[in-house]
Order: sequence, then C-alpha cells, then structure tokens
Amino acid sequence: MDSLTIYYLKFFIMRNINRLLKNKKNRRPIKMPYMYILINIIKVLKTGMQWKYLSLDNISYKTVNKYFNFWSRNDIFSKSYYHLLSFLKHKKKKLKTSFLVTDTTFIKNYLGVDNLGKNPTDRGRKANKLSIIINDQNIPLSLSLHKANIHDSRTLISTIKNIKDLKKNNSSISLYADKAYDNNYCNQILKYYKLNNCIIKKNNFPDKHKNKIRLSVEHFFSWIKQFRRIINRFEKKSHNYLQFVYLSIFLIVIKKTNI
Repeated sequence: MDSLTIYYLKFFIMRNINRLLKNKKNRRPIKMPYMYILINIIKVLKTGMQWKYLSLDNISYKTVNKYFNFWSRNDIFSKSYYHLLSFLKHKKKKLKTSFLVTDTTFIKNYLGVDNLGKNPTDRGRKANKLSIIINDQNIPLSLSLHKANIHDSRTLISTIKNIKDLKKNNSSISLYADKAYDNNYCNQILKYYKLNNCIIKKNNFPDKHKNKIRLSVEHFFSWIKQFRRIINRFEKKSHNYLQFVYLSIFLIVIKKTNI
C-alpha cells in the first residue's frame, strides 16, 4: 500500500474512527493501533481470505472482525467515502458532473441471511443486486443493495436518493442507462429530478454513442470485483457487505483521481 493511500486512510477513515471512540469511553484499549486493524481489514477485502487466516501480531483475528462489525454498525466507511467526495468537490475542485450512468450487477450469496431474493440468472439461488450511479469521471456518487429478484428500474429511486447535494433542477445533467430502465416509472423519476433522459430505448436500433457512455459503469463493476471479498457475499448482514463495498470504492477513487 503506497504512502498516499495510507495518508488518506488516516485523514478520512481514522479521523471518523477516533471521533467514534471518543464517545465510547468505556471500551477496553487494545494492544495494537487501530491503523493496524484497518490495514488487515483491507487485506481481507483485497484477497477475499477468511478472517481466521490473517497472520497477526499480539491480537486475535476475532478482534479484527469485532472492530470491523463495530465500525460497520456506525457507518464509518460510508461516512468516510462521502467525506472524500465532499473534499474532492469543494477543496480540490475535481468533482464535476456533466452526466450520470447507472446499472446493476448480481452478487452471489453464501452466508448472508437478510435482504435476499431469488436470482433469475442462477436457477433461483438466493442473491443480491448491487445498484450504482457514477458520473462522467467514473466516480460513484451513490450505491444501494437490493434483493436479486427486484427489477433494475425499481432500484433507481433508492439509489438516486442517496446522491448528496442532488438538487431538483439538473437540466444540464443527463442520465444514461440500458433498456431495462426504459419505462414510465423511470421517466417519472427523471422528470421529478429534471434530469435529461438518455436511456437506451427499446425496439430501436442500438445507439452507439449512448452505449459507449453506458459501458463506463460496466468497467467500474470490473474494478470493484478486483477486490475478491466483493465478488461473493460472505457477510451475514447486508449492511456489513455494503460497508466493504464503500471501502473498496474509497480505495479506487483515491487511486483513479490522483488527489
């Protein structure tokens, strides 16, 4: 892990962790620094290994897992990611949005127990569907996790609501998506937020320009799935899995934006 990544981990994630722990005064101190625990959480995220196979000094793998669950319950990784977006927008002036792209991908489930639905592409096995919205710089602005049997178009409203600072007057911003989003439900959402409708239409010849822009979200899914813990869901709770996704896109954005 390079020095720049470690710097921003300390600047955003460790700052939120320290704020959280100030309010939890009765917690017993541990032998290793919290940065050491965070680096091992990232190791699990990248390799997809089980917690018990971590090679640790002076602490148990159960301690690392316990702190991950504790930080996930308090939304440390999602808050840190949105703080990073705010930093890019207001301080670095690098977050500029001219269009949005959205799509979903299926996530196989192995140990999860909540927020599951039958995957129609995998013989009805239980799975999740990850919905994401990125901008023209391939930076995710919002994501959400759903049951696998929910139609793509029905995931749009919950995903678009999560975008910070999205005003209801975005006449200069377009939204690109595939044919699954071409229905009255999505059209009403775009009218409500005053976004330009650039969804690929059904029963039409393929629009090469729109399809080329839409493929950027497929590329981003391939970047996310380089983190092997994201490919399949091993977390019992969907919220913990979603926090892993936020941590992965935090690392991707730091690397891609060269801040």
